[in-house]
Amino acid sequence: MGPDAGHHPRHARHPHHAQHGLRHEHGTPEGDEAEGLPDATRLPGILTAPETPEGAGAGLMGPSTVAFVPAELEATGEHRGVLGATPTVDELLAATRATEGRPRAAEPHVPAADEGLTLLATTAPSDRPTLLATSAAPPATATPAPPSTATTVPPATTAPPATTAPAGVPEAGEPPPRRRHRGRAVGVATLVLVVAVVVAGAIQLERPVPAPRWHGTLRLEATAPGAPPALPWPAKGEAAVSVPSVGVTVASGPEPAVPIASLAKIMTAYLTLRDHPLAPDAQGPSVVMTAVDQEEAYEDDGQGATSVPVVPGERLTERQLLDGLMVHSANNLADTLARWDAGSVPAFVADMNRTAAALGMRATHYADADGLDPATVGTPADQLRLADLAMADPTFAAVVAQTSVTLPLAGTLPSYVQSVGSDGIVGVKSGFTQAAMGCLVMAAQRTVAGHDVLVLAAVTGQPGDDPLGTANAADLALVNAVARSLVEVPVLGAGTAVGSVSALWASHAVTVRAAAG
Repeated sequence: MGPDAGHHPRHARHPHHAQHGLRHEHGTPEGDEAEGLPDATRLPGILTAPETPEGAGAGLMGPSTVAFVPAELEATGEHRGVLGATPTVDELLAATRATEGRPRAAEPHVPAADEGLTLLATTAPSDRPTLLATSAAPPATATPAPPSTATTVPPATTAPPATTAPAGVPEAGEPPPRRRHRGRAVGVATLVLVVAVVVAGAIQLERPVPAPRWHGTLRLEATAPGAPPALPWPAKGEAAVSVPSVGVTVASGPEPAVPIASLAKIMTAYLTLRDHPLAPDAQGPSVVMTAVDQEEAYEDDGQGATSVPVVPGERLTERQLLDGLMVHSANNLADTLARWDAGSVPAFVADMNRTAAALGMRATHYADADGLDPATVGTPADQLRLADLAMADPTFAAVVAQTSVTLPLAGTLPSYVQSVGSDGIVGVKSGFTQAAMGCLVMAAQRTVAGHDVLVLAAVTGQPGDDPLGTANAADLALVNAVARSLVEVPVLGAGTAVGSVSALWASHAVTVRAAAG
């Protein structure tokens, strides 16, 4: 192709022209001349330059030379044409436009060997044909061209002047430069390498740092010297005592499930605060009392059960409801909280039982939210397990530590935990029914070797004329006995190795030792 073919929008980028080069339509009416072409002889499909020197060696067709081949041979992939002069691209385009749409002429005449170089154009699997030049003079005995009606054209005396290629364009027969493509390839390879390095670095930065590993060498069990303390278990009923900080719970003996009365309200308050968390000094959302709430208060009072009077439309905050429930043991407020939290009392009771099972309270079953139903049963050890979790909530601990509460209609109401607020007693809940008798879960703060220790005790089934008084005395005796039996035992000496920490980025593990004090 000519030197400008690579920049021509119609020919260089059209797929047909890219494969076969510029195409000259066959057939030129007699007397017609293609405007702008030199005085070279034209045959249908062939452009010749008769002054080609004889004996020209084989070589590549120059970048400014175009060979036109018949369309019939173009499809075979191998064509024969005659190397012509070196017209400019503009001249070739003008010739192409001059012959577009004209009728096909008769089979073109193939010139004799002395009329010019014979070319073999082989269509390569690339974007242009590959043209190879052979010897200009074939043997004299070569088969003559077949007769043709086309006019025989004698060789021209002079060849048209060669067109000078623009600056930067290789001359005819000179291979195109490769340096720019090679530099471009190197640049692309360098860019790909840089991108790969950046991506790899980003992946490394995003990768989390491996966590250090702990290798423990200390035994997890230690035995304190001395005999187990003799605890003052109540003569009747069941009892258990617990020191949560050391994970010790001791029961009075085999514990069958028994009615627990208002100890059930510990679970009611625990679930309310779990589902509606509240700060210790906050009141929380308000709940509007209804006619149902008022009717339940009347019923409880009529049966001798503790209650708090309410009227429809009255607003009580979450904190007020918890105060009345846990301090004054109001049964009607247990149902009010159940409906507010779960939508209905049965739904709330189902949640109570699911939670008890999840906490490992295997002997406990709830039939209601207030404990009046004797089918609500449990054991002292189960209630201590729940009380330990509930006391960990600061709001729950603040509620049960009160000695009295004041509510809008009822006024000031005292706590049923008789010892709360004195001798380190900080809660938690009492209960009584004819089926359950006196029940009490007590929480007390005691000082052991300069440390504050929480001790829990629970009793059920305490009889007498004053069942709650009996339960209070039993719990207090258990709390004090356990507190006296607690001693501080050094388990590790200062500097004792307890394990080591290793990390992938460290050359060696770091030993961890016990600190003094």
